[in-house]
Amino acid sequence: MSEIIMLVVLIVGGLLLFRIMGTIIRFVITAGLLVVIYMVFTESTSAANLLL
Repeated sequence: MSEIIMLVVLIVGGLLLFRIMGTIIRFVITAGLLVVIYMVFTESTSAANLLL
């Protein structure tokens, strides 16, 4: 009986951990893309200012 409970706890914990990790990874990717876009935007605006 206790083995079944342990197994269920492990499976549920693993699924929760997997979902949390997926959310964190998605957040990191989104943040990275925003930083890249921001850097490109600032670079292009500074280049445009230099040209003008």
